[in-house]
Amino acid sequence: MDFSSLLFIFVFFPLMLGSYLLAYHFENEKRLISRLILLIGSIVFYAFNSTIISLVIVVGAAFYHYLMAYLIQKYKSDNIICSKVLLGIDLAVSVVLLIFFKYFNLFSFGKNILFPLALSFITFHFISFAVDIYKEEIDFKNTTILSYFSYIFVFMKLVEGPIVSYSNLNPSKPTADGLFDGMVRFCFGLAKKVLIADTLIQVVLATLSEVEYVGTSISWLCIICFTVQLLFDFSGYIDMGIGLGMMFGFKLPENFNNPYLSTSIRDFWRRWHITLSVWFKKYIYIPLGGNRKGTFRTLLNLLIIFVLTGLWHGSTINYLIWGLYFGFFMIIERLFLGKLLDKNPVKIINWLYSIIVVMMGWVLFICPTITDIGYFYRNLFSYQENISSFSLNGLLNFKVLVSIIIGILFATIIPYCLDKFWPQRKDNKWWIISKAVVGMALFIICIVFITSNNYSPSLYGGF
Repeated sequence: MDFSSLLFIFVFFPLMLGSYLLAYHFENEKRLISRLILLIGSIVFYAFNSTIISLVIVVGAAFYHYLMAYLIQKYKSDNIICSKVLLGIDLAVSVVLLIFFKYFNLFSFGKNILFPLALSFITFHFISFAVDIYKEEIDFKNTTILSYFSYIFVFMKLVEGPIVSYSNLNPSKPTADGLFDGMVRFCFGLAKKVLIADTLIQVVLATLSEVEYVGTSISWLCIICFTVQLLFDFSGYIDMGIGLGMMFGFKLPENFNNPYLSTSIRDFWRRWHITLSVWFKKYIYIPLGGNRKGTFRTLLNLLIIFVLTGLWHGSTINYLIWGLYFGFFMIIERLFLGKLLDKNPVKIINWLYSIIVVMMGWVLFICPTITDIGYFYRNLFSYQENISSFSLNGLLNFKVLVSIIIGILFATIIPYCLDKFWPQRKDNKWWIISKAVVGMALFIICIVFITSNNYSPSLYGGF
């Protein structure tokens, strides 16, 4: 039951929103009932998408970290060393728990364990809460267990983010404008996921299933499809989550800013999965010294960040290589290439460099083994005859072609033109009306697609 399922759209969400708004309207300023409704509904959402065992593990971990946060703040003023030790223990438990579930199945112990839903995202919330308590950015005395559990479990950011700090997840009063804007945002996010991403993923899965045997043309089609698909799948989910947050009175942070318009890899990581980059900067990069301890330490810190980014995404070797790959380009841009790119007046060259590096990086992201990575690069850069069971004409049907064209236009040219020639469009009533009309039309089309089973789970839900 993710955001693009009929059960969520027509059953869970209307019941949640209706009961929340009703309780919010009639209760007092403490908002106890509405907050309980939101928390219980979020836990039900988690349990429905996972297992009871996973729910018990995550809830137990949440209780443990809440207790540790209490102890960290309690001893902060009286015994700073004890507080630091408690913080270190708390962070170590968070990391060990994540590593255990993420990497246990790599070793042959005779039994596989199920990775708890969204544990990677939840762990980041555990860590940020503990560190912010220690740094006194959060006053534990004003933090109720209800508000804490809502921060961990609130359903609109639970599975794929965005990653938010406790201080930035304060609900305000739901409004008619928020309801309208949220619905429109949700509809556009749903269209990204269902109409574009779910169409293109079929090409990607087919290619990867016979990566050794597909030809050069199909391999290029695959990486183009995945480049578009990943953006629309992930950003579509985030759009739906942000839209849901608007309707409930939450202002969730943006997670994407037209990343395929980037003119460098540094620029790309400022635009792609923004809240992940912000989290790593605040809780890892700056504590390591950031760029304050000389060139060597700065480059080492960058490499550490991207190694951790790769390991956070998955347990297979390709994610480590993917992290090292982007870490390499971040380092050479820091050393010399970034200055050349900044001085280059022909920005289209910068854009070509950025998009090619990103696309080649996605090969590492989707191929789970070094052997598959080798086959894929071989297919891309040397002519290979297609001897797979798939043909280029069979994969590149009309629906896929339209999805690719629309995806590329809305990932690059259209947002560029809108920002350049109509930057004030958000205040224009015709823009607002047209978005609402188009959003409603897209919603109807999406429902038709979903009912015809042209649907797949969101990719980042696996993390």
